[in-house]
Amino acid sequence: MRLRPIEQMINRVAALVPDAVRRRALQHDAPRLRWQLWHGRWRDAVRRTYQLSRPIRTAASAASGADRDRLRCFVRHLAGLRRYLRGNAHLLFHCAPTWRSGRRISTAMAESGMNHLVNARMAKRQPMRWSAEGAHLLLQVRCALLDDRLDELFREWYPDWGTSPPAVAISPPPVHAPATS
Repeated sequence: MRLRPIEQMINRVAALVPDAVRRRALQHDAPRLRWQLWHGRWRDAVRRTYQLSRPIRTAASAASGADRDRLRCFVRHLAGLRRYLRGNAHLLFHCAPTWRSGRRISTAMAESGMNHLVNARMAKRQPMRWSAEGAHLLLQVRCALLDDRLDELFREWYPDWGTSPPAVAISPPPVHAPATS
């Protein structure tokens, strides 16, 4: 996600904040973002990005050169995370209860497999390669299969899907008695 750069930059950025109280607050509050996201508290995380960016902006206005650039870059990362959370809040899920119930929370293995397959088939030097439209359609079918929706989609598109024609009784061929003479 967009959280990792923030976590990596926080100590260096906090060192540039002249006020010791605000510096300690930054170092304490930044790791709380991950906890809030893990527990589905999107609004609190958005609020925290605002709280983190205020002292950084103040420090950036007083700093010069590379320090100012670093502080502004950090504020841009916070703003990017904030935009991401606002735009995708309806798609995010609470990781903590999902993890506790034993379900997977990462799609990395599936994405890696799909990337390998698609890259192998879309390569230019492949004797038989997929078109972009064909690859897209194949991936839709693959996702529907993995989500156990394929049968449902086929029934929607083809109402007679899954119904077999009436059984026709096939009788064995007649057995002819051998001719006796």
